[in-house]
Amino acid sequence: MVKVIFDTDPGLDDAIALFFMLGRSDKLEPLAITTVFGNVSIEKTTENALKLVESIKKEGISVHSGASHPLVRDLTTGEFIHGDSGLGDVELDKPKKQIEDTKAAVCMAEYVLKHPGEVTIITVGPMTNLGLAMRLFPEIKDNLKEVIVMGGSVGFGNRTASAEYNIFADPHAAHIVFESNVPITMIGLDVTKKSSPSKEHIEQLQEIDNKASSLALKFLDFYRKKFDKDKNIALHDACAVAYAIDPSIFTTKEMDVRVELTGTHTFGRTVCSKGQEEVVDESRKEKRPVNVALEIDREKFFKELIEGYRRL
Repeated sequence: MVKVIFDTDPGLDDAIALFFMLGRSDKLEPLAITTVFGNVSIEKTTENALKLVESIKKEGISVHSGASHPLVRDLTTGEFIHGDSGLGDVELDKPKKQIEDTKAAVCMAEYVLKHPGEVTIITVGPMTNLGLAMRLFPEIKDNLKEVIVMGGSVGFGNRTASAEYNIFADPHAAHIVFESNVPITMIGLDVTKKSSPSKEHIEQLQEIDNKASSLALKFLDFYRKKFDKDKNIALHDACAVAYAIDPSIFTTKEMDVRVELTGTHTFGRTVCSKGQEEVVDESRKEKRPVNVALEIDREKFFKELIEGYRRL
């Protein structure tokens, strides 16, 4: 059983991933959900997390609000993709549950230090909360089991030609995390772009016919109405959850990963060394490499996802 903290900015694909994570209580032990600005404001992402947990009647899951803005750059959000609320055109009841008093970065540190070497943090939004936690409580770096990052790519972006959104939204926080020397797996666009559900996968979700699957189908439908109805809809964040459940779903390679902080056209890019460079940067020899996902077994991924929804 993997102890996890789920750091998220719900968000349509975040919501699908959150249900997936909560459904796999046979493999994952969720310690907390922490929220961050991103797809919408921190107020909305936090309310959405509370609504989503209550919508499927999950008890005992604490929600901790986190950063409202990036460490350095200006705030950038994604309402043009996720709708004004962050949950498309789906309206959920106002949550009865309240957020915890403990802020996200403190929550992360407390759990990591309480369970040294056992906690995996799954980040599926900007990494501001984790970056803050590492700066405020540097001792957590020696006590984290792993960080699974949904973000970045080996060579392309989705918010700009160079940068994936979660990194672009707070590259300075991402820099702190990638330079921390903790075990990191990067689940980037190289694999998440290959995670679009087929007609058969949609039918499997329809057959489950519970609250979570019904909402997931509505979120997917919003994507299709918002964009081209035939456009592939990538389940970016669910891929990070899938890695925590079964790493064998992915083919990975160790790389040196740096975040570009100054480039005019490459700001927020994850620069990945493929190990084939002729000139070796001596200063990077002591740096722990990042485990970068390059391929995904799509059928194994959806088998785990569908099983998670069946369990809710």
